[in-house]
Amino acid sequence: MGTGDCRRDRIAKPTLYHFFGSKQGLLEALFGEYASVLDEAVQRAVDYRGDLPLTLDRTVAAYTDFAAREPLFYHLELALYFAPPDSAAYRTAVRHYTHRHTMIRNVFVKAVHEHGNMRGPQERYAVSLVGMMNSYIVIQSRHRSTVQRSEA
Repeated sequence: MGTGDCRRDRIAKPTLYHFFGSKQGLLEALFGEYASVLDEAVQRAVDYRGDLPLTLDRTVAAYTDFAAREPLFYHLELALYFAPPDSAAYRTAVRHYTHRHTMIRNVFVKAVHEHGNMRGPQERYAVSLVGMMNSYIVIQSRHRSTVQRSEA
């Protein structure tokens, strides 16, 4: 947020620093408010009880529903994931991304009991799923098209 943004939105820069301490403080507050909502939705979705397709469908729904409700924040988080790795903004975004990624990877780890052929590449499965969800979300938001979920 630059001085132009503060002027446009009629926020005095001292007010920003009073409440958030810094631009990074503002970013941390945004992530605390918005990313934690997605974290909680994913936590509920990944409750694996032996039905992998259902769990994956709930996970996809958690992401797509959140992105539809909070598109600006979702795109901000996605953009910051590609920020320079040594930046404070990247470190803020990657904490939540890593937490959700771990939850999704653990679904694939647990599913090995029912799907033995999945043993080993759980990390790749999690990366691929998150990558596909992000791609579909961006396509959906940019092109105003809808990607249909499977009917479970």
